[in-house]
Amino acid sequence: MKPPKIWANILSMKKWIEAIKWKTVLPQLGVVVAFGLFSLLFYYPLLQGKVLMQSDIQQYEGMARQLKDFRQQTGRETYWIDNAFGGMPTYQLGAQYPLDFLAPFYQLTRFLPRPAHLLFFTCCVVTCCCWFYGYLGG
Repeated sequence: MKPPKIWANILSMKKWIEAIKWKTVLPQLGVVVAFGLFSLLFYYPLLQGKVLMQSDIQQYEGMARQLKDFRQQTGRETYWIDNAFGGMPTYQLGAQYPLDFLAPFYQLTRFLPRPAHLLFFTCCVVTCCCWFYGYLGG
């Protein structure tokens, strides 16, 4: 009798974990942690709850109000509003699309508050080359 397939998967995963070369992975993990700390230190006022008042953000809130109200009242999504410019599509105002496959990837970087996650992501992208040069460049 053959063992269940799940045990074969578990054993292959165990072999894969044992095959990791920790001497090369640990410096890269250290760099990722350092970038996260750097991003948080750079945006330290953000962690204190301070918010920079921006007129474009306030204007966005006014424009997206109809979209958010419609979503709250009906539970459905609208892709057109009529309170701005005689009508406009809502793709820039936070419309939620059911087949948006990039949203999970964006959420991966959202463990840091906004905009620190953007700096963290930029620093990590720089590390595609040698981790040491990426760290210096980031």
